[in-house]
Amino acid sequence: MIKDGVVHGAVKTFLEPIIEAQLWQVFKPGRSTCPHADLFNRRGRAWLERQVLPDDERAAIARHIREIDRLAEDLADLDRDIAREAIDDVQVRRLQTITGVNAIVASGIIAAVGDIRRFREPQKLVSYFGLNPRVRQSGLGLAQYGWISKHGRSHARAMLVEAA
Repeated sequence: MIKDGVVHGAVKTFLEPIIEAQLWQVFKPGRSTCPHADLFNRRGRAWLERQVLPDDERAAIARHIREIDRLAEDLADLDRDIAREAIDDVQVRRLQTITGVNAIVASGIIAAVGDIRRFREPQKLVSYFGLNPRVRQSGLGLAQYGWISKHGRSHARAMLVEAA
């Protein structure tokens, strides 16, 4: 159950920005922009209500906002279910001793890793998450290290970044 919940939560988390981008496309160039940091909080939505828009655009905005609200409700339900199941898990409690790691992040990490014994050394786990640096080297030349490779489990990497 925890693994399924984490996967569904990830899908919903990735869908929300797509819906928000579709909502922004309703606004034509030249219109005023929202003066608030978040268009979807109370003040941003009040600003949206005050805008003079054609009926079809207002209906499209209402549909997008309803979908965002539905996703937020689903995510809250999933978070509660995962937290309820994870409360008795020893591994989750151990991971929660790390600053920034809550029950949801801990459950996501456990779901992504599975059996930790399959990683013979810590570097293998780091590579699995795509947190290892890119290395460019040819022959005996000097190695150049770059940004993290981002190969591997993007959802688990995103949860670790969120916790950091």
